[in-house]
Amino acid sequence: MNERRIVVASLAVAVLLAGVTTLATGQPTVFARTPLGVAIYAFVGVAVPQHVVAMRTGSEVRLGFAGIAGMGALAAVMAGYARGGVNEAWSVGFASLLMAIVFGSIIGSVVREFRAGYRAGTAEGSR
Repeated sequence: MNERRIVVASLAVAVLLAGVTTLATGQPTVFARTPLGVAIYAFVGVAVPQHVVAMRTGSEVRLGFAGIAGMGALAAVMAGYARGGVNEAWSVGFASLLMAIVFGSIIGSVVREFRAGYRAGTAEGSR
């Protein structure tokens, strides 16, 4: 199974799980407006596929990204408990902040991998 299929399957499972949680609780979990929704997307949608791909490819960047996403999921659940419940709706601002962090991390890892590949190609070409 290639990387793309792993990532797409994990995202589909995350959306399905969040949708089932939304139907069961009546809260906007599917829109990541609850701590549980944020945790589902961060853990199932990001951490798990990045960890699987990192184990297959040996990429330390992906492994680190998986760890950060897992810690984010744990932090969201802990913050939910601290604020009264993991299924209480939060403001939309938190979901936007989470998306900015996720996309920033993705862009940062892409830039690092590009630099590493460029340097490796330049070193081989100068021989």
